[in-house]
Amino acid sequence: MMRLCRTERFVLLEDDTIPPFRKFPHLVHRLLSILDENPLCGISTAIETGRSMITFFPVRLGVHYLEREGNRIIWRLSPGPNLSGVHKVDACGWYCCASYKDLWVRAIRDMSRYVEDVPRFALDVIHTNNIRRAGYDILADFSLWCTHMHHTNAGIFHWGKKHAQASIDLWIPWLNDYAQGMGLTQPHHEKLIRDIVRKRDRT
Repeated sequence: MMRLCRTERFVLLEDDTIPPFRKFPHLVHRLLSILDENPLCGISTAIETGRSMITFFPVRLGVHYLEREGNRIIWRLSPGPNLSGVHKVDACGWYCCASYKDLWVRAIRDMSRYVEDVPRFALDVIHTNNIRRAGYDILADFSLWCTHMHHTNAGIFHWGKKHAQASIDLWIPWLNDYAQGMGLTQPHHEKLIRDIVRKRDRT
């Protein structure tokens, strides 16, 4: 993709993303303006959710806050959908965002340094977090909500703001993996999260 990019800055739109052009016809201009208005901004992003094979199952947002010990990410928090305005985040999906070509390429080259420490996380999370590691901000505009499509044998499903919930992934060292997608609005997850953190702190 970068070989086709002939400009210093670019806007990326994934093929399963429906941007809110009807409500925000100037979305592309808005993403580029965030870059212009914030000299330390390396990525400006719209908001999109994840998706699920179960259409009624709540999903996380594609923007994340991360906590790490060394290179290991020990938790990844995806906030709830009710934020407004522009917020700094630690990582985001590639769904609908603007960035700089040279910075984007440099972060891709650095991915191999960290990917072994983050099993099963999407590569876009590692890539965009590398831009944060390089000292740049990732700014998420919570006025720009995209729709995420998913094609199945039963049809094409869509996920948006109404499907989103705050979620957390927790590192479980004794399994060498993460407990992923635990909804913070689901009471039965509270004890599970506490137990994982307590046991992890003892190891």
